[in-house]
Amino acid sequence: MRNDLFLKSDVAKNLYDAVRDLPIVDYHCHLSPKEILEDREFPDIAQIWLGGDHYKWRLMRACGVPEALITGGAEPREKFRAWAACLETAMGNPLYVWSHMELSMFFGIEDTLTAESADDIFDRANAYIKEHHLSPRKLMLQSHVELVATTDDPADSLEYHKEIAKEKNFPVRVVPSFRTDAALNICRANYRDYALHLGEVCGFSVETLDDLKAALSKRLDFFCENGCRVSDIGIEGFPKEDKSCDAAETFKKALKGKTIPENEFRN
Repeated sequence: MRNDLFLKSDVAKNLYDAVRDLPIVDYHCHLSPKEILEDREFPDIAQIWLGGDHYKWRLMRACGVPEALITGGAEPREKFRAWAACLETAMGNPLYVWSHMELSMFFGIEDTLTAESADDIFDRANAYIKEHHLSPRKLMLQSHVELVATTDDPADSLEYHKEIAKEKNFPVRVVPSFRTDAALNICRANYRDYALHLGEVCGFSVETLDDLKAALSKRLDFFCENGCRVSDIGIEGFPKEDKSCDAAETFKKALKGKTIPENEFRN
């Protein structure tokens, strides 16, 4: 299996050889701690590639693929076919490089993935998965992973991280990261429900902006106690600089389920 599939010059190959055996310390990933704990054998390559990769989903949506073939209930083969057709449009994009690199490194497949070759590659990859019993932990160990920081909501119990941490025979450290999107996106339709849940987890009601700050501070302490050292956030919009807006009052509106005027939360 080639690890230098897209490296053409001697300089590039020498640089890669210098670092290829170093362990992976991944401070941001979307791996599921539940799946890592359970370590079940993957059913097919569609689950590995498309089960939770929002970068692939983004390309598929940009190509006009129906959601049923992205995150919906379509058959795995149909989803893989749709992905292969989209990948043909992405030459030069990292997704194109990553996909073919992974086919080579993890499945021994060096053919170009296209709509025409999709079925053959799907079957060959699945046969490899079955023969080698590929699972989340096996792939992590094969990749020399030393640490991964998963993406976790402040209200998460971190129960799977706790169980993984107890295991002595799995050398990979799996730690949480503090992802505050849901806590800060006060314009989401069910924000009030989220605030209620966060309060239940913290043991006090979240009714004011100060309450939210206290809740997040408490949860951050809990996350740090369980190995968290990094935070992450995806910000959809930034508040306008408008002195007439009062953050505390805007937060109260959100808790009452009121629509937040555009000039109060984004450009």
